[in-house]
Amino acid sequence: MRFLNRPEVSMWGFLEMTCNEISELMALALDQPLDERARSGLRAHLQGCGNCRRLWSAFQEVDRLFRASPLATAPPGFTARTVAVTLARKRRDSMILGGIALLWAMFVVVGLLLMSILDSSGIIIGLLGQPTVLTQAPQWVGLLGEVLLNLGQMAWSLVWLLRQIASLPAVALTLLLAMSSGLVVLIVLMRTGQQPAPSLL
Repeated sequence: MRFLNRPEVSMWGFLEMTCNEISELMALALDQPLDERARSGLRAHLQGCGNCRRLWSAFQEVDRLFRASPLATAPPGFTARTVAVTLARKRRDSMILGGIALLWAMFVVVGLLLMSILDSSGIIIGLLGQPTVLTQAPQWVGLLGEVLLNLGQMAWSLVWLLRQIASLPAVALTLLLAMSSGLVVLIVLMRTGQQPAPSLL
């Protein structure tokens, strides 16, 4: 476009601006307010240059179209739902890790308890001294009966201990609170695993 390279005299202070420089000033005017000196220079140039007046009108029309276009926005409550989903996932992950740690601790306690029972009855030493399992089936039956007998004795001892604890109000209350807390944690873990996460839509 030849007219863009043609120098046009425009009084903008003491400077003479070309049409190229004025077109840059037009783009700047659409993005941000100009100071008084720049606005005066732009008006003076547009009064004397028909090509730049048409270009300025086209710029303004395009700017109006862009401003009138609908903007894509997030649906209402999107941020709140996103935060809720994130927090729910974090709580669920924390509870799962806590449940795994609790289950592991229970396995350790049961294993140690079983080892102590077997060791106290001499079963471990007897098992280590056996050459094969199949040839010693009768002895295995006897060992199993001995283990069951020891477990029954432990259960009876546990019942006796609970009865003794129940006779002391403070200890009984502490035990009841501990059992209630464990039950609440178990219920929360089960409900968390069953409930789906909130939807982002």
